[in-house]
Amino acid sequence: MYIVGIILFLVLIIFIRLKMPMWKGKYSEKLVNNKIQELPEEYVIFND
Repeated sequence: MYIVGIILFLVLIIFIRLKMPMWKGKYSEKLVNNKIQELPEEYVIFND
């Protein structure tokens, strides 16, 4: 039973490590989008 728990724990760690960059990217993109929406009309935004 302990071996199954350890294997599930390791699989969970590997899954989180592989998905973390994608989650961080989506979160950062949302933050940037919110900041852009808060800017006044006078600002010109150039997309690179």
